[in-house]
Amino acid sequence: NIIDRPSTRHILLFSAGCGITPCMAMARWLLETAPTVSIEFIHSARSGAEVIMAEELDRLHREHDNFNLSRILEAPARADDFTGPISAPLFDQLVPEISGRTIFTCGPEGYMNAVHAFAEARGLDMRYFHRESFSPPDATAANDASTTATTYALHAPNFGKQSEIHSHQTLLEALESAGLPIIGACRSGVCGSCKCQVISGDTDSTSVATL
Repeated sequence: NIIDRPSTRHILLFSAGCGITPCMAMARWLLETAPTVSIEFIHSARSGAEVIMAEELDRLHREHDNFNLSRILEAPARADDFTGPISAPLFDQLVPEISGRTIFTCGPEGYMNAVHAFAEARGLDMRYFHRESFSPPDATAANDASTTATTYALHAPNFGKQSEIHSHQTLLEALESAGLPIIGACRSGVCGSCKCQVISGDTDSTSVATL
């Protein structure tokens, strides 16, 4: 919980891929409850098309003077994009002043390790460095179940689609294989980008998020 962690009024949110989800939640909360806090939102992705919640990021950047967006893309799509992946020189360019800053980061383990190393090398008081890790579900049970798979029918009348689902498949996999429009970011059932509403019946989730 961001409230329980030491922080300053200068917040740096470093995210990569589906790690944008908790960082966006923190940004929204800060903008609503702490208008004097300045937010630097630094997001990494492979391309502009893979920036999750891109329109909302741009909207927050336009509408809030205390929210600044920097995008780091391996294939830059706009003139103000930075070329990735993130590196120590790029970190220094994006964070010219480290004193009095608080960093929250979420993304792949290697990405978070890199941000940690860059911040530590710059002399950040590491009490003000926070990271969120996603622990993907154990695939062993799913693999065991595949040997005795049961088949179910998938009907999506609004899209004119019907297909079959095997019990060892995730719902995301089934929807993608049927060509239905759905965003799958973390692919571990953690980030919420593929969240669906359950109208009836029961579902099982094995995802675990740790902070």
